[in-house]
Amino acid sequence: MRRLALVLAPLAFLLAFPPARADATPPEIAARVGQAQPVGAVSFSALGFKFYDARLYTEGGADFGWDRPFGLELAYTRDISGGLLVRATMRELRRMEGRKADHPELERKIAACFRSVGAGDRYVAVPAGRDGVDFWLNGRKTCALRHPGARDRVLGIWLSDDARDPALSRKLRGIG
Repeated sequence: MRRLALVLAPLAFLLAFPPARADATPPEIAARVGQAQPVGAVSFSALGFKFYDARLYTEGGADFGWDRPFGLELAYTRDISGGLLVRATMRELRRMEGRKADHPELERKIAACFRSVGAGDRYVAVPAGRDGVDFWLNGRKTCALRHPGARDRVLGIWLSDDARDPALSRKLRGIG
C-alpha cells in the first residue's frame, strides 16, 4: 500500500497542478487584450542558432493594426544577457531610424526594462497607448516604458515592414 502511495502521489500532484501549456495565451496579454488569440508565430535564428520564438496576439485574432489591442511574446531558447538585449534593440533602432537625438534617453529607459534571459524565459510586451509599452519577464512586470512613439518604434523591430526580416515580420503579423 505504501508503495502504491509513493507512485500515486506524484501523479496526483501533476493532475492537481498541470504544467502551463506552451501555446496558452500569456496571462499578461489575456488581461489587456480582450479575447486574445494568436495571429502569427515565427522563430528567430542567426548564425545557425535559434534565439527565440515570437508570437503575436490580437483581440479575437483580428488582423494586426498598430491602433488595435495586441501583445507580443518572445520565448527564449538560449541564454542572453540583459546588456546584449539592450544593445541589440538599440542597434535595430539605429538601423531603422538612423541616429536620433533621443536615442541615449531611450536606451536608458530600455535598459531599465530588460533583464538577462535563459532558455525557457518569456518576455511579453503590451502597448500602453502610442507612447508606451509594458514589459513582463516570466509573468513579473519589469517596467512601464514611456517615451514618444515607443509603441511603434520599439515593437516595430518585430512588427514593421522595416524589420530586419520583412518576411518574418509579415508572417508574425499573420500576413501571407
